[in-house]
Amino acid sequence: MHDPVHTTGHALAAILAGALLAGCSAGSGGSPDGAGAGAPASPSSAAASTKTGRPVPGKTIPDGTYSTVVRKSEEVKKGFKPEFVDQLLGPDGRMPTTLKLQKGLFSFFVTNDAGLAELGDTGAATYDPAGLLIMTSASSGCPGCVYFYRWTYHGTSLTLEITKKEHVPELEDGAEVVTNHTYRKIT
Repeated sequence: MHDPVHTTGHALAAILAGALLAGCSAGSGGSPDGAGAGAPASPSSAAASTKTGRPVPGKTIPDGTYSTVVRKSEEVKKGFKPEFVDQLLGPDGRMPTTLKLQKGLFSFFVTNDAGLAELGDTGAATYDPAGLLIMTSASSGCPGCVYFYRWTYHGTSLTLEITKKEHVPELEDGAEVVTNHTYRKIT
């Protein structure tokens, strides 16, 4: 089993191994460019955007690769304890994060302090009747964990916010720190 805490040289913490959308432990395979196990294939164009601040039933996020950098200062401003954020982000206080959406699948990657992308989670990406993005983990860390996201997409900017979790153990806290961000579409 891949251990991102020891691989990255800092405490991405068991939380990241377990909480980056339910903790896929498949970190040795895959990359944000689509190579490897569980990574969606190359991006395609798709779907429409919403400018209302709420998902629109029948609309979807365009397939592609989205990037952000999680920063300690931002997470502390959101109310997370600095010690908790330190466990997730490590000593440099930042964690580049990539989301890949392709043909009903998602993959999250984090870049460790050595500059290597590690697969954090992968699974199905669907939408509920109200337009919420639903990510269901296929990882061995938390198979069947489900996260519901409110989302907006404007131009190349995708914003995600977890609104509900199902089948997620209480110890799997931290997904909001890792995933609730505005991402920029890079491909």
